[in-house]
Amino acid sequence: MTSVIQTPNPAAPVSATTTTGVETPSVSRHQQQRAFSVTTMPNGLQSIQQDQKKKDLPWWQYYYQLYHYHPPPGRKPTVFGPYLLLQTLGEGEFGKVKLGIHIETGHEVAIKLMRKDHIDSTSRMTKVEREIAVLRTVRHPYIVKLYDVIETEKYIGIILQCASGGELFEYILAHRYLKEKDASRLFAELISGVHYMHQKHIVHRDLKLASREYLM
Repeated sequence: MTSVIQTPNPAAPVSATTTTGVETPSVSRHQQQRAFSVTTMPNGLQSIQQDQKKKDLPWWQYYYQLYHYHPPPGRKPTVFGPYLLLQTLGEGEFGKVKLGIHIETGHEVAIKLMRKDHIDSTSRMTKVEREIAVLRTVRHPYIVKLYDVIETEKYIGIILQCASGGELFEYILAHRYLKEKDASRLFAELISGVHYMHQKHIVHRDLKLASREYLM
């Protein structure tokens, strides 16, 4: 689980081997509690769609263009449920975190995509299910929101709020240091999120700069 540092700073960095083909989700126990809500298409998406249609290009090309995604030549688009998978945002213990775009709405999400054959023990599956259960219980402005969980024959996908500002670690590397007022604000937000979890008897156990993300 990742807590989020939210910042209004427009200069914060934007972060942007997967399977090929189309994944069709099956109904599972994880889909019984949905919290997903859609938004309007991002600015410029409709005009890009129209331009691509005029050029007789595949439907996914306008998303590739909008998000500057350049997969290897010949690779088919990767679809997971209602989402088109784009860049890899990070890697975890059981899989990768991908940028996902809701095909019909353009809504951005982060998808923690885990292969079931990598969760090859009861203890590992228990860990994944515990993470999902915890994410469903937390609602805090500095903790990423869980939108949905999709399970297919081969994968479990945890659909999360996309923190597009990137890692706090990378932000500090790029800027070399934080001003005192910014550091104090970010630390207060971090403590707020951790205190909220402790009130719910949840321990993070992985507090480091690379685990902190910016919300734009």
